[in-house]
Amino acid sequence: MVASVCGALVLCCTAAVALSATANTSAPVSTVGLPRSLDGGKLTLTRDFSDEPGLALRSKRRTSAQGLKPVAGQYEGLEPVGGQYEGAPRNGGKPDDRLTVRAYNGTTLRPETTVHDLLTTLEGDEASAGERRRITPRGGEGPLTCEVMLKDRTGGDEGVVEVPVCAWSDKGSVGAVLDHGPSVRGSYGSDLDAFAGRVDSIRAEVGVKRIKSGSET
Repeated sequence: MVASVCGALVLCCTAAVALSATANTSAPVSTVGLPRSLDGGKLTLTRDFSDEPGLALRSKRRTSAQGLKPVAGQYEGLEPVGGQYEGAPRNGGKPDDRLTVRAYNGTTLRPETTVHDLLTTLEGDEASAGERRRITPRGGEGPLTCEVMLKDRTGGDEGVVEVPVCAWSDKGSVGAVLDHGPSVRGSYGSDLDAFAGRVDSIRAEVGVKRIKSGSET
């Protein structure tokens, strides 16, 4: 009887933390930051919204373990990071180049699944997206998961806008870069690999900060 109760408690705890950061294991070994400039100095940080509300990383998945009640919700214990970068305005107008960095620092149980949840979070309710592709730029930091979101801006003067995005996971963080530049329309529909190559360089720039974990010597 005692063994059955203990087994049930273990399974319950496993389900409860499936969408949570592991706070009591080792410290993160890589984190994402917001440098003042990106892309070799071409882009400048114009807005840091890391502390703004509404940045929770959510999951729409419903999973079950050993017949337990399915769970779904949002990740807990992850530190959000968000920043907007812009190039120099042209002819007094809006900048042609505008990128957004979104990331979450902390350790998750399933990094690859967390990447997909990050992309779903970024899509929101008003966007549709093409097929997600796994792209590994030659000589790059590692694999990226990329897609082109279609955001409806018919309420303004932009109509339906393409927003390419690539996301990645490291031990201790997940991150993504979105291209919101007005000149992006149609640019990556047939060549998402080009954007992935750019994101790979930015991934290194946003800086993977190494921290020794408790198990390292």
